[in-house]
Amino acid sequence: MRLSSTGCFPNCVRQRNGNTSTEKSIFVLRKHRSNPPMNTDPQQRRVAPPFRAGYRQRRTLGYSCSVITSQAKLIFGVDMEMESRIFSVTEYIRPSDGEPIRSVVLETKDSAVVVWHAHPGQEITAHVHPDGQDTWTVISGEAEYYQGGGKVAHLKAGDIAIAKPGQVHGALNTSPVPFVFVSVVASGNAGFALAEK
Repeated sequence: MRLSSTGCFPNCVRQRNGNTSTEKSIFVLRKHRSNPPMNTDPQQRRVAPPFRAGYRQRRTLGYSCSVITSQAKLIFGVDMEMESRIFSVTEYIRPSDGEPIRSVVLETKDSAVVVWHAHPGQEITAHVHPDGQDTWTVISGEAEYYQGGGKVAHLKAGDIAIAKPGQVHGALNTSPVPFVFVSVVASGNAGFALAEK
């Protein structure tokens, strides 16, 4: 079914915006029993603002739309439950006095998204992922980034470091503040092995 901009979806959007952000919205179309008659009075045509150039009045399609907030998983054979796609880094920061903690945000067959927090002087041990790329996005702090073969680069907030499959990477926090970064390893089965700095 084709719905024009004069159909029910503008009303649905207004209703949907009234929902709280935690609710899940499902749009349901219902067929009217009868289509309301079109207004043919020329006076009322002039009063009603044109919806689009060339239209004198709004047309109805004979459908109404309502929004249902639900946790329903299947409607019309389609999974309507939406996974969250927005995450807050601060919710995943896990400071530790021992080894830095690998705080998993999301792990799938395609990738692993992890937040790391290293106190000043703490180290993310040098390692490799034989079958995947590891991309670090630095949120705060500074660190010496191990690249293998004794090579070291300086990372700071806002930097992105990419280690391709088999490339050595790790870091030592050299700043007076926590070194926080988001690591995205792709694919999810990239493997892991310790390596020399």
